[in-house]
Amino acid sequence: MIKLKELRGEKTQAYIAEKLNIPRETYRSYEAGLRQPDPEMLKKMADFFDVTVDYLLGRNVPRQVPAIPPELQDDRFAFSDGLSKDLTEKELEEMKRFREFLITTRKSNT
Repeated sequence: MIKLKELRGEKTQAYIAEKLNIPRETYRSYEAGLRQPDPEMLKKMADFFDVTVDYLLGRNVPRQVPAIPPELQDDRFAFSDGLSKDLTEKELEEMKRFREFLITTRKSNT
């Protein structure tokens, strides 16, 4: 798992192992590719390094961007990663209403 060494940066293997609550030798073997972590450990490492499990495994997963209705496409309106996937019609309608609420609120505060 080459990504582990890259993610570790200047920190020691012992430090990372301690944070993951595993022996340093176990972490070293993951980093060297001699052992593969189980799914629970992969999740724990992904959380610790703030990356996805796919990233740890070296998978290149293309980011999918949904079709955003024209009325929501402007440089002041953006979807966070958590909302940018698989929006339903109801969610799009709610976002339109919320956008209008924000515009109205901002106008009344100026």
